Amino acid sequence: LPWVVVPEIQAVYARMQPVWPHIRLYGVSIGAWLAMQALRAEKLEKALLVSPVVDMETLILSMMQGAHVTEEQLKAAREHPLQWHTPTQVLYGDKDALTSRAVMERFRRQSGAHLTILQGGEHWFHTEVQLAVLQSWEEHQCG
Repeated sequence: LPWVVVPEIQAVYARMQPVWPHIRLYGVSIGAWLAMQALRAEKLEKALLVSPVVDMETLILSMMQGAHVTEEQLKAAREHPLQWHTPTQVLYGDKDALTSRAVMERFRRQSGAHLTILQGGEHWFHTEVQLAVLQSWEEHQCG
C-alpha cells in the first residue's frame, strides 16, 4: 500500500543520505512510481526506471474500464499527480500493456527523462532477448 511503502522508502533514503554521497534509484513498474512519489523532493544522482508506471490515474482508469468499474466507485488515487526532477533514464517496451506510449512521452517531456524504447518489449521484461537488452542497458547506465 502506498501509505506504507512511501514512508519506508523515505526512511531508507534518510539512513543512506548521510553515509553515501551518490544515491541512485532503480525502479520497476509500480515500484518506480512508489519510489518517485517517496523521493520526489530529494536530490538523487540518477534514476534508472524499467517499465515504470508514471501516470497512476490513467493506469487505474484503464484498469477500471477493463473491469467495468465507474469513476464514482474509485476516487482515492486521483489527488497526487507525479512530479519528478531527478536525471532519469527509462527503458520502455513499445508493447507495454500498462503504460501507453503517449503517457510515457508526456512523462518524458515533463521530467526531462531520456527514453530508450525496446521494440517488441513488454511491461515485464522476461524473454531472453528482453532480458539481454535490459542487462546491456543497465550496464551502460551504471558503467
